[in-house]
Amino acid sequence: MTFQRPTKQSATVIGKNYLDPNNKYLYISFLVENKHLMEPLPGQFVSLQVAQNTYRSYSICASNIKNGVFSIVAAVAHDGIGSTYLKSLECGHTIDFIGPAGRFILSPLSMNTNIVFVSTGTGIAPFMTMLDTLLQSDYKHKVTFIHGARYEHELLFLEEIETYSKSIDNFESILCVSSSDKRVTSVLPISSNVHYYLCGNPNMVEDAKSLLAQNNIGADCIFTEKFTHAKQIKS
Repeated sequence: MTFQRPTKQSATVIGKNYLDPNNKYLYISFLVENKHLMEPLPGQFVSLQVAQNTYRSYSICASNIKNGVFSIVAAVAHDGIGSTYLKSLECGHTIDFIGPAGRFILSPLSMNTNIVFVSTGTGIAPFMTMLDTLLQSDYKHKVTFIHGARYEHELLFLEEIETYSKSIDNFESILCVSSSDKRVTSVLPISSNVHYYLCGNPNMVEDAKSLLAQNNIGADCIFTEKFTHAKQIKS
């Protein structure tokens, strides 16, 4: 697979809203200046310049390549440099970023097997673009979508998940609230002929990987991305 070389670009903020009642998760949309430079693969991220010589990475959760629009979601309850910057943005502001980048993408090989997506918090972001790709393709296998949060009101993109459940054949969604003792690892289906995509809290990712390995799921069937609290992406 050929990856587009990340480039430094500019974009304008065209939308901004919070996704939860406590203003913890912020959704922002951007319009890029040069559309031909912004052709992300499903699952990739951008690195926003949040201060001089300082960048923070955010997965793309929605994109319209034809119109040059992309969106991100970020956890902004803390006062980190990235969160403070994002909260200060208003429609019409111009931002600089590098991207698209990242190798946590929907593998072409996954189109021929069952898929399990597992996320916590904003780790759900890259799966939104992956699901869009499946929706627009002739994918014929089963999708199990597992998403977790600490509290029920922190579960993200519930309307979109409902849309996918109605539009993608053989789609199953499982929502987990850890404060009610339902964790994503407790409902993780173990099976061969499955590609597992894990994204979110590093502890969850490691726990899920260990569980899969203990059940003889090969490393070539497991794809991971870890999000730190500062939302710097680590592969």
